[in-house]
Amino acid sequence: MIKVILLAGFLLLAGLVPSSAQTPEVAPAVVAAEPAAQAPAVAAPAAEASSGKRALVLKFIDVFGTRKALEQNFEMMLEQMPADKPEETTQFRERVKVDEIIELLIPIYERNFSAEELQAFINFYESPNGQKLISTIPVLMQESVEVSASYIESKFPELANEENSAGSEEAVVDGVSAEAEKTN
Repeated sequence: MIKVILLAGFLLLAGLVPSSAQTPEVAPAVVAAEPAAQAPAVAAPAAEASSGKRALVLKFIDVFGTRKALEQNFEMMLEQMPADKPEETTQFRERVKVDEIIELLIPIYERNFSAEELQAFINFYESPNGQKLISTIPVLMQESVEVSASYIESKFPELANEENSAGSEEAVVDGVSAEAEKTN
């Protein structure tokens, strides 16, 4: 269960799942003012546009690295599952599919980006500068977390002291345990 929560957390951090504060746009109701014979002609271009936008979303997901990140996180989660319970790992692998998660993400992208925006994103992220940004983001995130953690620790030195003394106490307990085992 914790691993599912971690995956959900990853998705939220990656901006792939809208927060509860976001509300989906609701398509306005279409009023049938035209004869029914013309309805299929109107629906066909809309379906083609939707299909074209879906293709752009899928391309953006791949170019931006979302699919790759989901696959890597999925594999990391599987590696962290208890080795003594292989049935859980098998069950997780059988039930959770990255492609199914991506299918759930497509409407979010379609709702929040126009076809023109998606194409502009794709053009940028396929460019050398876009590829540089994609490859650098993990480094930026890691270093930003480290700098932020150091900053927070500097503002609360008493917490660092508590952690150090707790670590020292554990070391003393471990040392005493080891000495007791030697004498026995």
